[in-house]
Amino acid sequence: LPASVLIVGGGVVGCELATILRSLGSKVSIVEAMDRLLPLPSLDPDMSAVLEREMRKRGIEIYVRKVVERVEDREGRVEVTLGTFHQGESGSLPPSGPKSIVCDRVIVCVGREPTTKDMDLEPLGLRLRDKGWIEANEELETNVQGVFAVGDALGPSRPMLAHLASAEGIVAAENSLGEKRKMSYEAVPSAIFTTPEVSSVGLSETEAGRRGLSPRSETFLFRLVGKAHATGDLAGHVKVVFDGTTRRVLGFQIVGGHATELIWGCGALLNEKATLEDLAHTIFPHPTFSEAIGELAHKALGRPIHG
Repeated sequence: LPASVLIVGGGVVGCELATILRSLGSKVSIVEAMDRLLPLPSLDPDMSAVLEREMRKRGIEIYVRKVVERVEDREGRVEVTLGTFHQGESGSLPPSGPKSIVCDRVIVCVGREPTTKDMDLEPLGLRLRDKGWIEANEELETNVQGVFAVGDALGPSRPMLAHLASAEGIVAAENSLGEKRKMSYEAVPSAIFTTPEVSSVGLSETEAGRRGLSPRSETFLFRLVGKAHATGDLAGHVKVVFDGTTRRVLGFQIVGGHATELIWGCGALLNEKATLEDLAHTIFPHPTFSEAIGELAHKALGRPIHG
């Protein structure tokens, strides 16, 4: 393993690699052009703030609003010059304010591009979007009857996740056998294996507002449940986004211990169009991290029990 690493890109892969390499003993720096790590539509800024705080506690250097200006060889090591990312009035993003970092390796974790150009799809007559992503309808059938497409080849308009591709594969297989199922993307869980873990499903508060809804939110700290003290995983919280009028739950976000194991149940609530009352009436086992979700519902209803 390299003694020191600079990771370019503070998205999912960049943050996961940063925490893994730090756990293995490498000195880690991470640079992100946006104003926070994990700048994802499904995550509100407060979730990123917790992750950044915990990563800094572990000694990971974080540079946000920064871009790589120059990379130079320094006798077997690498010198990287960073500049500040500014949004200009014209929409351009010129860098400024250079900072130099010397490390053993640079890992680039930004951008994805399709490999369809190597798949010889032209003879099939498949319709491709810009950059080569495959176009498919709600039933995952392409413009060529009987030819279906799933997974990352569909492009970034939907989350690029292995478990989503698997779910799409089931829908496509059933439709190829005569069913007429439409693929739904309303409750796709995201699992980020950082330390602490981060997960989400449904709409963030920011995204719900953009869609013209009247979202409200509430949070509950993990340190208020006994299991967190028993295991030492005190950092983080659970967050629910809900409709301010109907109290229907719109989305969940979790940062903390076992976040990726807890999110599936939240997805089930979204599929059932559950309300805060439905969640509050659910009994959660004790002592578990899942208790935080039940406590969250009571708090959101204005009747907190343990916090």
